[in-house]
Amino acid sequence: KNHSISYHSYQLIHMMSSRLGRGASRSHSGGSSFRTWFCLVVAGGFIALNVLWISMFSSNFQPKSKLTMVVPMSKPAGLDSVLQQQKSALANEVAEGSRSLLERSSTSPSAGKVSGSSSKGPVEAKCLSKECLPEVAEQDYVSHYNDPHGNDRPMASMGLFPPHNLTVKIYVYQSDEVGAIKELTSGQKMTLTICTIGMWGTQTVLHKFLEKSSVRTLDPAQADFFFVPAYAKCASDREKKNDQQMNQAYIKLVQSLPYFRRSGGRDHIFVFPSGRGATVFRDWKQHIGQSIFLSPEGHFTDNYAAQAPYFHTHKDIAIPGRLDNRKDGLVAAAKPQKTRTTLGIFYGTHQGKETRRTLLELGKRYPSLVKASCERTPKYFEYMGDSQFCFAPRGQSSWTLRFYESFFAGCIPVILADSIELPFQDVIDYSKVTIKWPMTKVDETLLEYLKSVPLEDRERMAAAGKAIRCMFVYNSDVSSCNALSAIMWQLEKRKRVFQQSHEVFWLHSGEMVDRSLDNMGAWRGPFNTNNVFNAEPTQKCNPTCHEGGPNLCLATENGIVCKGLKAGAAKC
Repeated sequence: KNHSISYHSYQLIHMMSSRLGRGASRSHSGGSSFRTWFCLVVAGGFIALNVLWISMFSSNFQPKSKLTMVVPMSKPAGLDSVLQQQKSALANEVAEGSRSLLERSSTSPSAGKVSGSSSKGPVEAKCLSKECLPEVAEQDYVSHYNDPHGNDRPMASMGLFPPHNLTVKIYVYQSDEVGAIKELTSGQKMTLTICTIGMWGTQTVLHKFLEKSSVRTLDPAQADFFFVPAYAKCASDREKKNDQQMNQAYIKLVQSLPYFRRSGGRDHIFVFPSGRGATVFRDWKQHIGQSIFLSPEGHFTDNYAAQAPYFHTHKDIAIPGRLDNRKDGLVAAAKPQKTRTTLGIFYGTHQGKETRRTLLELGKRYPSLVKASCERTPKYFEYMGDSQFCFAPRGQSSWTLRFYESFFAGCIPVILADSIELPFQDVIDYSKVTIKWPMTKVDETLLEYLKSVPLEDRERMAAAGKAIRCMFVYNSDVSSCNALSAIMWQLEKRKRVFQQSHEVFWLHSGEMVDRSLDNMGAWRGPFNTNNVFNAEPTQKCNPTCHEGGPNLCLATENGIVCKGLKAGAAKC
C-alpha cells in the first residue's frame, strides 16, 4: 500500500511539474530555473504529505491480535467500516472451522471453544493445536492415560493365557543412568503430552506404564529384558531431526547401554510407533538387528520399502496403535447389527492406492450401500455405528487405525491389506472376528459377498470382536485385559535362561568374560556396536582378495575378510 501511495504521488508531481514547466518556459526566458525550483518545492510538500499519510495509516492498522487482517483499499475513506466487516467475516470463518474441528475431535466437547464475534475488537480464538493442551504432570501420567476400556476384566478370565501370574521382569533404562536417552525423549518441542497424543502415543505410553508396572525390576541382574526409552516419532516430527541426526542419536544411545553387549541386544526392547518402523534409525541393521521391536507395522511403509524387511515375526511383536479417546464416541454411537442400514464404510484419502480409489468409487456408484468419502465429517462415529462392515484398506503401510476403531464401533473389520501383520496372533483367531479380502478383488464382487453374510453370523462376529477389543487399548495394570498385559505375555514366552553373544565367553565356574578374559561386569560404555551380530556387510571385499567363487565377506574383529577362500585360489 505504501508503494502505491508513493507511486501515485510521483505521478502527480511529474504531471504538475511538466505542465507548469511548459507554461513557465513560454512566459520567462529563465523558465528552466523557475521550473526546477518549483518542482523541488512541490516535491518536498508531497513527500511530507506522504510521510504523514503513512504514519496515520500504520497507526490505524496496528494488529491487535493474530486474527486481525489488513485488507488493501483504494482510498482511505471508510477504513473503519470496511475493516470491521473483514473482522466479522474472519470471526465467523474461525468459529465455523473450530466448530467443525470440535465435532470430529476425539477430545471432550468443551475443549477448544471459540468466543463469539465482538464489535469492540478482533475475535480471540483459543488455540486448538497440540501445543495448547495442558501438560499432564509426570506423576499424574499413568492415572490420566490409563484406558478404562482396558481395565474392565481380568486377563485370566479371557482364557487365552496360562492361569499363573506373569513372572517376566523388565529393566527400564533411566536418563540419569544413560544420558543419551534425553536426546530422544525430551526437547524444546517435545513434552510427554504432545508425544502421547494420537496413534503414535505408544512410544510414551509403554515407557511410562512400564515404569509403574509390577513387571518392572530395578535389579538388572534379575531382568529378563531391558526396555530402551526413545520417542522416535516425536523426535523426528516435533524436534525436526533429520535422518542423519536421528541416526547419530540412536548410535550414541545404543553404544551407551551398559547391558547391551552381553546378549548382542537380543534382550533389549525398542518401540517404533509408526509405519516407518526401525528405519527411523537408518543403521539399525548394524546396531540393533537382533533386538526386539514393538511396532504396529509388521510389513513396511512404501517410502522405505527398500529397507524392508524391518519386522521379523520370530523376534518382533506387532502392537496395536493407540486410539486416544475416540473409543468413547464410537461405543456410544454403535447400533445392534440388526438395525444397521449401511453395508460398509470408508472415510479417508486414497493416497494413490488403487484399493482406496476403488472404495471411493464404489461409494459414488452405490451410495445406499457404501458410505465412502475423502472428506472429513462430524458424523463419522454415527456412520461407523450404522455400518455392518468397516473397510480397513492398506495406505502407505499395511496397518491402519480403522482396523482397531471397527471393534469399538461394533462393525466387522474387512481387512484389505494382503501383507498385514496383526497383533497377538498366538491367542486371537482373527477368522472369527474379521474378514480378510484380496486387494485385487475389491469391486462389486466384494459388495455381493458382504450382502450374503447372514445376520446371525454378523452378530456372532461382532460379539466375539467386542469380547477381545480390550486387548487393543493400553492400561498399566498387567493383570487386566489390555495391550500392555498382552505384550508382557508375549515376552513371557520368549524368556531365556541363558544369554550370550559373539563377545561373551564363559568359564567352568560360570563366570562370563570377554575376549580379554575380563569379567563382563567390568564393561563400561561407550561400546562399538557395529555389526554386533556378525551381519554380512553390504560393501565389497577388499579387492586384493582372490575370488574362487561368490564374493562373500565376513565382518570380524580384524575387519572385513574373505569368507572361506584361500589367498592362492584362482580368480573368477
